[in-house]
Amino acid sequence: MIPPWMSILVRGVILLVVGYALQELSATTECGHGFYKSPQGKCCELCRAGMYKAMDCIADGMSALCEQCPRGRFMDRDSQEEECTQCSICGPGEEVAVNCSVAQDTVCRCMEGLQRDGNSGICLPEESHPGSSRITKTLK
Repeated sequence: MIPPWMSILVRGVILLVVGYALQELSATTECGHGFYKSPQGKCCELCRAGMYKAMDCIADGMSALCEQCPRGRFMDRDSQEEECTQCSICGPGEEVAVNCSVAQDTVCRCMEGLQRDGNSGICLPEESHPGSSRITKTLK
């Protein structure tokens, strides 16, 4: 049997999580799609993919101050993130299929003669794993 204090604790944690989720949803819906609520209470337009937020907007409905991701970094969605994500590097047995850009991470594929193992995700010689393929993967 579960002690009464444990049940109360679990309910409290659930209420905290639900409350936080509702607060985040409220801030998003309060400002509308494509906007976020700044710490100052302003509804700012999100930065577009390929950009990061350098500063919040100064008035409701305005754009945040957004800057392009620097070389070697990307942002693949509209966001209010304050820094871009580091571009991934292909692993052993992989080659670049699509270079990283400000709006997309590196896409890697297995080198010629290798296939991606379905279980481990690594590139192995084709004859080792007949059920594998030379599929391309996007790193994250």
